Amino acid sequence: MHNSPLWTSSDFAAPLPRGPGDSESLPTAQPFDIDVERRRPDHPVVAHVFGAIDLLTAPELRVCVDDHVDAPSGLVLDLSRVDFLAASGLTVLTDTDRRAGRDHLAWALVANTRPVLRPLEVLGLRDQLPTYDSVPGAVAAICAVTP
Repeated sequence: MHNSPLWTSSDFAAPLPRGPGDSESLPTAQPFDIDVERRRPDHPVVAHVFGAIDLLTAPELRVCVDDHVDAPSGLVLDLSRVDFLAASGLTVLTDTDRRAGRDHLAWALVANTRPVLRPLEVLGLRDQLPTYDSVPGAVAAICAVTP
């Protein structure tokens, strides 16, 4: 017969309760937001997206894109501040590209960080979508093709 327990407390430690000040030391996820910028009438609308694009936030991205992709001077979707891009977000991007091709709309995507570039590269979408490294580059590309 053993006098020691089967498991010691270090084998399966339960999470410690958190106090009111404990959350300050934990990293917080960037909240999702879209800042739409209309520079000049002859420049495209620029939508700066912040945070994670996932199943919960992709519908908001879709609404923003649907509201602005048919702007006369085009749309730049800036994903340089996106820290996660899920399949639902990729669907919004491919649907936008399909619509833009069908309706002859000008749009561009700014993708210059690993959380955005990696899924695009893995799925072969980086070469399919109008992808640029910077907002000025994307704006210049759209201005070159729009009257």
